[in-house]
Amino acid sequence: MSNFQDNFTPSDFHALSSEIENSIRNQIPMQINSFDAAWLRAAISRTYYSAYLAIREEFLGSVRLQTRISHRSRDHITIKNELQRLPTHLVYLSQFFEDLRDYRNEADYDLPPNYEVDPSRVQLANLKAAKILQELPIIMQHL
Repeated sequence: MSNFQDNFTPSDFHALSSEIENSIRNQIPMQINSFDAAWLRAAISRTYYSAYLAIREEFLGSVRLQTRISHRSRDHITIKNELQRLPTHLVYLSQFFEDLRDYRNEADYDLPPNYEVDPSRVQLANLKAAKILQELPIIMQHL
């Protein structure tokens, strides 16, 4: 959407967290502004973690892979490296996972003007995560 502007500042994440906490405490339904940069950034971050956590849990259920998971930050790299071992016809899923991590890192760490979130990025992240989650049983057959 060309008229969207990302005027995000780090305090917007705190404001979002406070808004969520207030809504829970007061049992008031939240009004989500889908064009708010903090919401978009949070959505991108959560989308990455939907894929990451699903894959990690599958790895923990695998005799061969469970010892590779340490519940530390290096698990992100371990998962990436394992996905890169997929057969050629599935390697695009490894790229999708890397893309999601890149999107999350940008959304979590980069500020305007170096990075400006766009609603279409949320849509793209959701499509890639959905494909990973859909293909997870096939991924595990090949690892």
